[in-house]
Amino acid sequence: MKKEEGVTPIIGILLIVAITIILVTTIYFFATSYFNTPYMTNQLMCTLTMEPQASNSTDVFFTIEMSSPQQIDVSMVKIGVFHGGKYTMLNYSSSTGTWSNNTQGTWHYEAIFHDNNNNKKLDSGDEIEIKIIGTNAPHFSSGDSIRLSIVGYNGVATGYIKL
Repeated sequence: MKKEEGVTPIIGILLIVAITIILVTTIYFFATSYFNTPYMTNQLMCTLTMEPQASNSTDVFFTIEMSSPQQIDVSMVKIGVFHGGKYTMLNYSSSTGTWSNNTQGTWHYEAIFHDNNNNKKLDSGDEIEIKIIGTNAPHFSSGDSIRLSIVGYNGVATGYIKL
């Protein structure tokens, strides 16, 4: 009879476990890199504070405090209005320097940037004014809000209306 030689059962089990661990680790890293979507690392750090003495039910002022980014071109800013249970995104117009959802309806929103330090950038101390323009427009009320986001940054700054 011929004596067959091979690895001992303990060495065989260790080899199978090691190969399995290497295979599972490789599949895990491949799958997580394939299925994870890239995310932006820039975080928006901004607060919007309503100025009650300058505001009324159709014209609301918010002061901006920003730490990240410290300043940004206004064309990168996105503004939305949550009013009466509905959310409306406003579109920026470089020709007027305002945001609006102006349609052919009887009323619309308009957001105006007040550059208080005249550097032509949105930064701390500047103001955003939100107006309701037109006939038969519903007035702002407490609990309505504006939302500011910046292209290329994670996060949203929300300013609440308190009338």
